[in-house]
Amino acid sequence: MINFEEIKDNVTKIAFSDKVVYLVGTAHVSQKSVDAVRETIQEFKPDVVAVELCEPRLNSLENPSQWHNMNLFEVIKSGKGFMLLSQLVLITFQKKLARQLNIKPGAEMLEGVNQGRLINAKIELIDRQVRTTMKRIWAFTSFRSLYQILNAALSALFQEHKVSEEEIEELKQSAKLTDTLNEFTKAFPGIGKTLVDERDRYMAQKLRDIKGDKIVAVIGAAHGNGIKKYIQEDHDISELDLIPPPTILSKVTSWGIPAIIIALFVAGFFLGGKDVGSNMIASWVFITSGSAALGSLICLAHPLTILATAISAPVTTLHPLISSGMVAAGVEALVRKPKVIDLEEIVDQASSVKGWLRNRVLRVL
Repeated sequence: MINFEEIKDNVTKIAFSDKVVYLVGTAHVSQKSVDAVRETIQEFKPDVVAVELCEPRLNSLENPSQWHNMNLFEVIKSGKGFMLLSQLVLITFQKKLARQLNIKPGAEMLEGVNQGRLINAKIELIDRQVRTTMKRIWAFTSFRSLYQILNAALSALFQEHKVSEEEIEELKQSAKLTDTLNEFTKAFPGIGKTLVDERDRYMAQKLRDIKGDKIVAVIGAAHGNGIKKYIQEDHDISELDLIPPPTILSKVTSWGIPAIIIALFVAGFFLGGKDVGSNMIASWVFITSGSAALGSLICLAHPLTILATAISAPVTTLHPLISSGMVAAGVEALVRKPKVIDLEEIVDQASSVKGWLRNRVLRVL
């Protein structure tokens, strides 16, 4: 039997047969949330402080200069550019809000870790690895939805709408937060399921598995209702750590479309003769090379990048594993290696169009 008791705003006491969990719902850019975390830990002196973090996210909070150690060329070569771009947009958006409210993003999570260490409590990181979450989002979400949400996030970066702390606190209220999450899940079902619901189950089970009599759990307010729902019974969360392989349809599509195009070239030679086939290939080269080169030029790429993109485009557009964008990004990262100042200012400059064109890392992405 599990009992729930709301003991104060955004703090719920969850009583198990053998332990008590104080669930603190926070906003990631709220000073009031930082204060609530500190006060809750000081008041209840828990054996364990659990936080909605994984190891890489904790490292980024404790070592914000980790960008300096990034090998951008290796990121592009391994095909992780889109993932890095998505994380950067999210970090930049949070930092933009945090700057308005004069607080560091994720400060409430770091406060939980620091307060726990002060009282010698065990620190438990209960969230799923961010890399796994990003890969599952990529696997289970349509390209259209990914494009829409990334476009919306980028647009929000360049808007100057001011958000007050009162608005942040109002959004944490259960009814309004539930409505907002429902709207988000309805608009982006794949992302909503993977980003919110799966992690609710994951963190609920982690809390059930923790050994300790008294636990303070610091979680984003958006996960509060889900954790309360799922913590009432055991769940097998091993499947939530799996990266699904590409579907048969995606493999057929990725290799099938280039095969059809090549078959059309061959048919052009056989049915129309040498001139028709040659004209088809020439048109393909002109369109793909010209479009790719123009895209690189708009991004103010290095002349060598523009040339490499134009040369490779006719081939990369027919290869399912390499894109002309990856070639462009790789060459740009080699000929214009990022400087220390680019890495230091990456998050600040990501909030303006001018910054994306001036910063060498952002231009590559």
